Amino acid sequence: MHKLFPFYLVVFIAALLSCNNNRATKSQEVDSGIGHCDRENLIWLGDLEIDADSLIVADTIPDIYSRKGVYLDTLQIQVLIADKIPDKAPPSVSSIRLFSVKELSDSLLMCGYVYEYSDIEDIYMFLYKDRRITDVLKLPIQEESNISSVTDDIEYVDYFESFTEFIDKSHFTVTEKISTKGWNIDGECVFNTGMSKKTHYTISADGKIHKEGVVKSQASI
Repeated sequence: MHKLFPFYLVVFIAALLSCNNNRATKSQEVDSGIGHCDRENLIWLGDLEIDADSLIVADTIPDIYSRKGVYLDTLQIQVLIADKIPDKAPPSVSSIRLFSVKELSDSLLMCGYVYEYSDIEDIYMFLYKDRRITDVLKLPIQEESNISSVTDDIEYVDYFESFTEFIDKSHFTVTEKISTKGWNIDGECVFNTGMSKKTHYTISADGKIHKEGVVKSQASI
């Protein structure tokens, strides 16, 4: 027997084990993706003929102006929304778009909707437990700006923006920023003042949203 045979044998076994480990890792990655798509909550949406691949799955409420998502038909609205949006206009003149989903547990699901009517685009967070609505929270608009006044050739503009983020599957925050900026005729910002408000929420096991506290901060430049 060749003197180097034991060495080659060890190298061959090590390479084989490495190959198997790589395959196992890739298999776990694929299984993880498949498992995510096959969860009970998303199967429910599939039963309503809603393609989960067309929705945004993230830890934040994404930009509603991206126009991503699915516009709901009358039956889907009846099941997913019911009468939980107050003063909702008839479907003939309004629309509801499901654009964001987040699974909070095997039985809890969060869906983000945009209610569109005329020049209104309201954002709603719906929680479901075992396919039933458990709570609804209207979220602030994501961005807006309006001219407030013009004084001594300075144009003052009010700005508003908001951001909703999940800290984990049972905690999220809604941050609102309000600012006023003054612009001169050269387009230079000569005045800037603002305030930020962060509201903390928790989600209990029964699918209810609880407001925990508000932190405010102010800045001026």
